[in-house]
Amino acid sequence: MGKLSYSAETVKKAVRIEEVIGRYVRLVQKSGGSSMGLCPFHPDKNPSFSVHHGKQFYQCFSCHEAGDVIRFVQEIEGCSFTEALEKLALHAGIAPQSQPSPATDPAIPVESGSGLGFHTPHGVEEVVLTENERKDAIYRNERFLKSLYGHMSPIKGMVYAYVDFEVGMSGGYQSPEFKAMKNRIVFPIRDRQGVLVGFSARKMGEGPCTEGYSPKYINTKSNGLFKKRELLYGLHLAETSILNEGMVWVTEGLKDAIAMYAAGYRNAVALMGCDMSDFQCSLIAGLCKRVILLLDPDEAGMRGAAKAAAKLKAVGVHVMVMQLPDGEDPDSLFRKHGKEGLRAILRECPDAASAKAVSSQVSTSEFVSSETNLQESVPDDTALIPLGAGADRPRLMETESELIGRITSLRTQLFVDTTDAGSVALQSELMDTCRRLREISKQLNRPGTVLGFSASG
Repeated sequence: MGKLSYSAETVKKAVRIEEVIGRYVRLVQKSGGSSMGLCPFHPDKNPSFSVHHGKQFYQCFSCHEAGDVIRFVQEIEGCSFTEALEKLALHAGIAPQSQPSPATDPAIPVESGSGLGFHTPHGVEEVVLTENERKDAIYRNERFLKSLYGHMSPIKGMVYAYVDFEVGMSGGYQSPEFKAMKNRIVFPIRDRQGVLVGFSARKMGEGPCTEGYSPKYINTKSNGLFKKRELLYGLHLAETSILNEGMVWVTEGLKDAIAMYAAGYRNAVALMGCDMSDFQCSLIAGLCKRVILLLDPDEAGMRGAAKAAAKLKAVGVHVMVMQLPDGEDPDSLFRKHGKEGLRAILRECPDAASAKAVSSQVSTSEFVSSETNLQESVPDDTALIPLGAGADRPRLMETESELIGRITSLRTQLFVDTTDAGSVALQSELMDTCRRLREISKQLNRPGTVLGFSASG
């Protein structure tokens, strides 16, 4: 691993603290070379957060949080000093004196970062804890967990899931290590073995985080124990189900994984973001060979899903990118429609590939047995519309659209349902629906394929 080659003074001279902080806090210019805004580190109704341009430091007159630009990035991003320094240096375009190459140092992951214009550091030395330091960090985490108040989900059907995931509420008085998480809903984060490695604390309420500029989530700082990009939230609870099912649902947020768990999908985990790291990809590939990506249907989520799908397919994993309704995620759908409503929506959600979005399609042949192994069901009744020469084109096109939608839904169900009885029934219906689609396509003089299905069989 390469050495950190940035000078803190060089970096601080290259950036303007008011510009960096302005990415998180709405600042109002005041006389005397300073700006004021609402403090991002405590619930602040009256602006008490001051940024001094000339002296390049910030100070809150209420909670007394203060420091330079590096300290601010540490606190707001939940990262170490060296990580904050690298983020700022990359943001300012300062090149390190020496940059290790992945070709010579395979321990360095090649992946893009996330978060408000900064990048995940590549050349930063990892914090390595001694055994005693590790035990002490775990002990402090366990002590903080015990200090939490109980937090019961107000949503019927989620109460026991919140208990299983140990979700709690932090009080107003905390030790310096956890003071940024005070008065928040706290999600304990355990690694694959169930070790309590950190926390993610969510601000109260569902309003936009632009008001008050308090970050919606504050995570434990990277400290050698908590390594966000090497974790899958909920894996300690989901691993057995993943191995039994041979499949995993991958969501974006913590609450999404909990909602899936509450809906009966015990093989669900969360990335804690929309960017899958190489480590997370390898972890998933070692557990199963079928993955359904259930990231948010916004631009960032779809872009992240495309990248994740490419990584997973490169290591031999079959991937489906499920396209949720616009503006929704598993948590919001559970809150609106309950357990059965969420399950029904997931059964009917299209594969984003079939909708010509991200991720390449998975061939039908991966799920449908050959016609010699399954008796093709040809119903005696008439098709959805007459297939004679007099059939009008608008009705044919409407039927074609309905059949394509049904095929997409059946393929989704086949990806999820691995039971013998369920699989045979779905395969039979899919074959019959494909046959009907081929007949319609011929009458419409379509080219050889529709959504990847050969018109010739």
